[in-house]
This record gives sequence, C-alpha cells and structure tokens, in this order.
Amino acid sequence: MITQKDKDIFWAASQFLYEDLPEDYQDWPNQKLYKFLKYYAWKPFEHYSGEWLWAHIQDLAISMRKYAQENK
Repeated sequence: MITQKDKDIFWAASQFLYEDLPEDYQDWPNQKLYKFLKYYAWKPFEHYSGEWLWAHIQDLAISMRKYAQENK
C-alpha cells in the first residue's frame, strides 16, 4: 500500500528526476537508491550526488505536505 508520505516523495522526486521513482524504492539499499537518483537526475541536478538529491527530495516532500496542511 502506498502511503501519503510515499506519494509526497514520488511527487517531490519528480521535481528532480526525469524518471519516476520506483514504488519499491524504500526496499532498496541506500547505494542503489543514490545511484538511481544520480543516473536519472534532471540536467540542472546532474552534478549532484545521490545523497544530496535524496536529502532535497525528502525536504521538498516534507515542506509540501506541511504547506498543504496549513493551507486547507
């Protein structure tokens, strides 16, 4: 089952990647996830590490959810 948190992560990832984040991403080892993120990063983000991308995807997902809840 896909949680709201996962939906938020998928949305946020789409702001950084040109390929959708797979539904089973949370089952992957960190290095596999970071490699995927680095490989599919949009051109403006292609020189950033997978770790950097993941941190910013998570931050954006959290910020977006907070904004949505505060502005209902």
